[in-house]
Amino acid sequence: MEPEQCLPLPETLKAIRAADVITLGPGSLYTSILPNLLVSRVAAAIGESQATKIFICNLMTQPGETDNYSARQHLETTKSYAPEIHFDFVIVNNRRITEEQASVMPRKVHIK
Repeated sequence: MEPEQCLPLPETLKAIRAADVITLGPGSLYTSILPNLLVSRVAAAIGESQATKIFICNLMTQPGETDNYSARQHLETTKSYAPEIHFDFVIVNNRRITEEQASVMPRKVHIK
């Protein structure tokens, strides 16, 4: 991460401390969710918070990033980067996505 020691805004830590519920996800695991947890003191503040913590899994894996990851693998990867966060609930879709949902999902882009 650049800079290696990235600090959160004071308002961010204040909001985490004041929260009743903290949700993590859905989103790109390695490019959206985890980078926020790597900012100094953010994961620790979430872990120390008395808020209810909810991990929301994506509807499907992301091509090139989380191909074939299970919900458990998403959660375990998150825990490997932020072991201080203990989730109270995990929300997982257990149904196949519809054709309509699949048609609006981004496709893998090949750049020549």
